[in-house]
Amino acid sequence: VSTGTNSTGILEDKRGRNYEYYGTVLIGDQWWLTRNLCIQDTVKHYQFFYNSDWWKYYDYGNLYLDNYQGTNILANICPEGWRIPSSDDWNKLFAHYPEDRLYEALMPGGESDFSATLGGTGTGDRPKDSEYRGLDNYGYYWTTTKPMDQSAISTWIIIFDKSHQKVLKGYMDATQKQYSVRCVKDVY
Repeated sequence: VSTGTNSTGILEDKRGRNYEYYGTVLIGDQWWLTRNLCIQDTVKHYQFFYNSDWWKYYDYGNLYLDNYQGTNILANICPEGWRIPSSDDWNKLFAHYPEDRLYEALMPGGESDFSATLGGTGTGDRPKDSEYRGLDNYGYYWTTTKPMDQSAISTWIIIFDKSHQKVLKGYMDATQKQYSVRCVKDVY
């Protein structure tokens, strides 16, 4: 159900054991998923469930590592024609809403229909050894933006912070970090 004025739709993702259905919203000249990615194919995509509770995947999506044993896990993780957003993609989204209302606009029930999910974060590269924090308080999201120094281990990360009602962004050390994924595509 749309609460905003943007065009919305449904995407059927036929990858994995079960089909997943994602709401989509057109904001400016970009389509965004309105749910965190939750592919049910653990053979091709190394993913985590918050506190290893698999049943949370639908509400919060899965958490993903950027790199596992030298493999770029996030490559080709979005449905065909979609991609993980860069910092420029996120900034383009943010530009549609006033800074002082950005958090509110992007949360469920907000005017954007983006419906950011506060899925927390995890640290570790194996489910049984991972530590989780921040569920319902923070939403950490991957971008594809890396520093110019290719030897750096940080990545530009987007964080939805409930306690401060803010959207934070900046470079963070992403080693063994598990974050959520939202996919985007341009209007063609």
